[in-house]
Amino acid sequence: MTCHDPFVQAIHDQPDDDGPRLIYADWLEEQGDPRGEFIRIQCVLAGMAEDAERRPLLAARERELLAEFGSEWLSPLRGLVEKWEFRRGFLHCVVMTPGDFVWYAEELFTLGPVRHVHFYRRNDVRRGEVQALAECPQLARLRGMTFNTDRGLRDDSVRLLAESPHLAALDSLDLRYNWIRNAGAESLAKSRHLERLESLHIGCNLIGREGKEALRERFGARVRF
Repeated sequence: MTCHDPFVQAIHDQPDDDGPRLIYADWLEEQGDPRGEFIRIQCVLAGMAEDAERRPLLAARERELLAEFGSEWLSPLRGLVEKWEFRRGFLHCVVMTPGDFVWYAEELFTLGPVRHVHFYRRNDVRRGEVQALAECPQLARLRGMTFNTDRGLRDDSVRLLAESPHLAALDSLDLRYNWIRNAGAESLAKSRHLERLESLHIGCNLIGREGKEALRERFGARVRF
């Protein structure tokens, strides 16, 4: 255990509360660590009106800190994430492959309470790779998930995701730009694990009338084609 661990664990335990983040920021600033200032600035910006007078100055300082130290803060994930975003001082969302998430999920979550992952590959995602992802318990930490590839996610893989109990905490799921047909749509409509879903984006697929009707019956206005 390092001296940082109790602070980071408190942030993981209360991801929606700024209190633990600001306590950690205080401690970091006492150590002369610029990450403390960054956490504090992002927390302030998150609660600040877009037209607030101080916003441009704080946003400029936020960009300076990211430019100087962002690569260092993300060094454990170098080469594993294609894109990333900090919110309220910690890693919040990333773009990465399904296989890398399965192998490096623990390292990913040591950097922050990641809430959204965009799973992407520039070629086919094999069914076995999707199955390993569906069985990965760290998926349960996510609240949002996007999944698409250049050649498209297909019905058999969508069924594996729909049957995963680790997706029960999702409130948003984006499956646009895939090769999902009626069978995949019906798997989602029948899933016992998507009760909390508030938003399902599934446009730009090959879903016919029957599949769309099944999704509308299950999710109502929460589904978008």
